[in-house]
Amino acid sequence: IGRAGNFVVAWEGDGIKARSFNSTGVPKSAQFTVGKGRRPAVAMSATGDWVVAWEDDDIKARGSRFPQLVVNSASRGQHRRPAIAMSRGGGFVIAWEDDANDNDIYQIEARGFQANGQQALPQFTVNTTASGQQRNPVVAADALGQFVVAWQDDANDNGVYEIKARGFTGAGAELMKQQTVNANSSGQQVLPTVALGPGGRFLVAWQDDVEGAGLWEVLAKGCNWSTSPQCDW
Repeated sequence: IGRAGNFVVAWEGDGIKARSFNSTGVPKSAQFTVGKGRRPAVAMSATGDWVVAWEDDDIKARGSRFPQLVVNSASRGQHRRPAIAMSRGGGFVIAWEDDANDNDIYQIEARGFQANGQQALPQFTVNTTASGQQRNPVVAADALGQFVVAWQDDANDNGVYEIKARGFTGAGAELMKQQTVNANSSGQQVLPTVALGPGGRFLVAWQDDVEGAGLWEVLAKGCNWSTSPQCDW
């Protein structure tokens, strides 16, 4: 959402569609086609720049200041479920689950861009443990371009997931080592979402079935990459 309250909605229909609105919900644009694919994710900067990312044969992105581009560096394998976050100035980071070896083993990859679509941060692997499955990434960025990625992680490849998170500067330097966010490791922890505030404070929420009984709750935990321990509020 922009500083003035303007926003863009993207959805999957006959291709990826989008439409912009002002703060009162009045349309600012007609519906338009962004590209072909599925699972769109959208972000808007404080200044009103927007970017839509989506899943096709590759991860694609298109913004208000640049034409369609391919996000993933290597085309081999599977690239799925993009998530996107933007800084105040329009720079953005896209994270996604990636099976570059096409062996059904997914890692979390990310890549950063300037507001004009030029690369700011080369593609890199977010998770530090490569074994097992890493799925469903989410990403949040602050005004300075610092960002945090969270995801569900099954490092043992036994079908039991936990929530992991890792933080970075806008240049890709590590601000917070990979952390396990959930305090109780029994049961299932899946489908995280994350929000990042100033000073490195962020909140992760997720769907939790601690007893493994198919009864789900929504849990949340706060983290701060400027403190130790970092996920303890």
